[in-house]
Amino acid sequence: MAGSNPKDKEFFKLMQKVRLKSAKLAAFSSTRRKGITAAQDANYKDLIEAKTPVVCIFGKSGTCT
Repeated sequence: MAGSNPKDKEFFKLMQKVRLKSAKLAAFSSTRRKGITAAQDANYKDLIEAKTPVVCIFGKSGTCT
């Protein structure tokens, strides 16, 4: 996850200078958090700042009992 912690942010920043020959780096995150817009979501901002050629956004599901 591009913004899950400072080390991951640094990794994606360093990888912007690396040219991969046969692989593509992907940044991933979950859908936006409840109660905020996509424009307000810090995780989405981190996805954009990662500047990867591929972005994956996953949706969480589950039940609470």
